Amino acid sequence: MPTNPSPLLRLFSCAVATAAVFALSWSSLNAQISGTPGDIVVRSNFNAANLTTIPGDDITIQFDFDDLGNVNLPAISPDHVLSQGKYLVLYSTRWDHSTGDQRAEINTRLTLEPAGGGDPVDLKYGTAQGYIRTSSGANEAVVSGGTIVEAAATGDILRLHGTRTDENGSSAKNLIGGATSIQFLKLEDTWDCLRLSNTLDQAAAGDATFLEVFYDQVDEPSLGAMSLSSGIDITFNQDGRYLVMANTSL
Repeated sequence: MPTNPSPLLRLFSCAVATAAVFALSWSSLNAQISGTPGDIVVRSNFNAANLTTIPGDDITIQFDFDDLGNVNLPAISPDHVLSQGKYLVLYSTRWDHSTGDQRAEINTRLTLEPAGGGDPVDLKYGTAQGYIRTSSGANEAVVSGGTIVEAAATGDILRLHGTRTDENGSSAKNLIGGATSIQFLKLEDTWDCLRLSNTLDQAAAGDATFLEVFYDQVDEPSLGAMSLSSGIDITFNQDGRYLVMANTSL
């Protein structure tokens, strides 16, 4: 445990201070993800066949298996119905070459649909990107991401999407069956959280120089465990362990 209460952190978009120690247990797969802090759910596309994608495809990834319970889900579905509160969400997708020799780019993102209906909202947290370049033998890509998702109400629906953002029309790539998973850990809603984002374009470095990411918007202010200064420095004001997650888009 750190002894200095004021270390600095840069290049991140969300930190959660956790002062409690809790036991982890797995929750059997139901239509709704458990709302009990510490419960874990892991789902995958274990039974799925490869799904071929072409440029422009935006797929909602289907899940069919409860990995911790080691049983099939009652139905194949992209929907993850949340209980009210915060979850740590981690996902991993695997893609490979099918036909064509061109490059391919895959972006992944999470969406959240309000309980009772309404348009799904693209979350700016938890996005990721992968790249396949078959001419140089890079025939596979693992695209992984994660974030803290807050359901405003029980019944909010989370979905994972994969999008082909390249324009190489004859380049077909597969979402590999049995190689995609998503994990949920229910968090204590009382834990302190700092959530930041960047609404302004920032010029990227033209070489291998690291560039500090500037955050101009506080989406969720900390209750005191963390503070932002100068748009780039995060100060940890309390001893303890912090979970830090970040994603950047170029």
